Amino acid sequence: MSRDLNGVAHVILTAGDFARSTAFWRDLIRYLDLKIVLDSDAMLYGVGGRTAIGIRTPSPENAGKRFDQGAPGLHHACFRMRDRAAVDAVHGFLSGRDDIAIVHAPQEEPWAPGYYSVLFEDPPTASGSNSTMSPAPACSPRDTKSAAPKSSTKTRTPT
Repeated sequence: MSRDLNGVAHVILTAGDFARSTAFWRDLIRYLDLKIVLDSDAMLYGVGGRTAIGIRTPSPENAGKRFDQGAPGLHHACFRMRDRAAVDAVHGFLSGRDDIAIVHAPQEEPWAPGYYSVLFEDPPTASGSNSTMSPAPACSPRDTKSAAPKSSTKTRTPT
């Protein structure tokens, strides 16, 4: 049996304002060429790119609440893009919207070699999740190899 992790199957976000949040995520899911497989009064779910994104309704006592990135639980979701151009294109898509907050435009970050991301918050008063679109940890498999630190190879003399 293999215990190798093969990615993240899905991310489900609970929206404080389901209607506002799903209006944004429905557009983003379609923009990312994911297939919407469920769009109901309780859940929006899009699948593709070896992952899925879901938005669900809150429990009654949590309706209208905002996400708190500093509270215990999920800090943010980072969706891996194929390359920097894809991150830049997502930024272009997001820049045309007035229902989200862009925390920062595409930029390099120190988290890993080649990490490049745009950070945004989805509709205020909705799920308020802090989401990142990034090709992290590197831009592409080719760039990963070139960006990785070169390991030193020492010849060991048999004893």
